[in-house]
Amino acid sequence: MEGTVRNLTTFGAFVEIEAGIDGLVHVSDMSWTKRVEHPSDFLEKGQDVEVMVLYIDPEAKRISLGMKQTMDDPWPEICERFEVGLEIEGTVVSCSEQGILVDLGEDIEGFVPIANSGLSEEQGNPLEYFRQGESLGLKVLESDAAEHKISLESLSLPEKVELPEPEVTEEVTEEVTEEVTEEVTEEATEEVTEEATEEVTEEVTEEATEEVTEEVTEEATEEVTEEATEEVTEEATEEATEEATEEA
Repeated sequence: MEGTVRNLTTFGAFVEIEAGIDGLVHVSDMSWTKRVEHPSDFLEKGQDVEVMVLYIDPEAKRISLGMKQTMDDPWPEICERFEVGLEIEGTVVSCSEQGILVDLGEDIEGFVPIANSGLSEEQGNPLEYFRQGESLGLKVLESDAAEHKISLESLSLPEKVELPEPEVTEEVTEEVTEEVTEEVTEEATEEVTEEATEEVTEEVTEEATEEVTEEVTEEATEEVTEEATEEVTEEATEEATEEATEEA
């Protein structure tokens, strides 16, 4: 069925297949051969595309769609063309610490693991040797139709080119300065607040302790005084009574 691309995200494209009904085409279901890093590299909003319904989830109200499924899987034929041991030319698409992604033509891509690139650990950054758009002599090590991949070996190591130092713009410097200033200010504020809180707490605690001590002392003194006075009064009364009785 046909649909229209309505929105693009990092993980796929939402395609309207009927009025008000959208389905999601995941990046892994867009092409049999090409690695789609972002749907915008492969599609654009408003584009009409051929899709197939892969799965419907009634509870979640989701529809999974596929684009590559509308075509036959070309990998069995691709693996026959790129048989093990075949020496070919390719173009560097991208490079990372894991290896080099290579364009073999007709939207077919292969991968050179860093271990098969001819680059040793001592030689450093692979970006200094493998540059986008440059031609590379390759040898097929594995063609896997089930996994949809072609593993390659680089037949030669390109010359090293020193990477330019990244330019630091005034805007970047200002942003970094602002971020650092904010962090330092926040840390200083937190420290001052904690110290002030501790000092206030100690002062309040001392004052409260003194007040409570004074109140307790006063209350205790009053109680002791009253008890002592009562005892003395009782003793004096008893002695006076006894004396008066004896005289009588």
